[in-house]
Amino acid sequence: MKKILIVLLVCINYSIYAQDSLIVYFGFDQYTLSKKSRGQLIELKNSGKTIVSIHGFTDTCGSVTYNKWLAEKRIASVINQLKSKSINENYAFGEEFLFAKNNKQNRKVVIIYDSKTPSTNIPQKESITSQITAGKVGEKIRLKSLNFYPGIADLLPQSTSVLKELLAAMNANKKLIIEIHGHICCAPEDYANLSNERAQTVYQFLINNGIEPARMSYKGFGVSQPLFPVPEKTEEERVGNRRVEIKIISN
Repeated sequence: MKKILIVLLVCINYSIYAQDSLIVYFGFDQYTLSKKSRGQLIELKNSGKTIVSIHGFTDTCGSVTYNKWLAEKRIASVINQLKSKSINENYAFGEEFLFAKNNKQNRKVVIIYDSKTPSTNIPQKESITSQITAGKVGEKIRLKSLNFYPGIADLLPQSTSVLKELLAAMNANKKLIIEIHGHICCAPEDYANLSNERAQTVYQFLINNGIEPARMSYKGFGVSQPLFPVPEKTEEERVGNRRVEIKIISN
């Protein structure tokens, strides 16, 4: 087991990228960027981060065909503001995926980007395994490299390594009992119960890999426990609020 933990720690330390997202909203039946959205996109462009993909959405007003066209126009507005011709993965979902009861929250474009993280200077104590080993009952540990596709509870492939490290820690310490907490950002309410579903995704991964259900529970907190005031002012604050944590119940 010690050998497995060492290998996993090495894998975490060589990881270069962690994916995050930026959401920009549009007015009803509009694809023109607001002043706020232009500022957010300029900030992202100037950060030098690599754009991975762009996803366009609409509300249910209008036909499916029209909304697909509107989503494409919104994506085009974002690409034009970013002044990038190298973004190959663009998805105009239109009204196919509705994540909020309030239609204002569905009129959006989600930009997925790679956010560089240090690869060789990550202290050993910052790994999940080390934090759990030294952690006390009641302490919360953020799964920093855990990321989901925008607006849903499906994990991005890059999240596998952090889940495997959590799994290894659970296997190495049979007394460890945890609560899995989900949090979201960028909305006044968790309209679709997304924070709970994302916490459940982590819970189900551990069950599927042999961890007893009695050692875990999960819960979504929506936006009730933000690290930064809502609405967030910067992308760093949005990333901080959009998180999954584990709370040590017994160790």
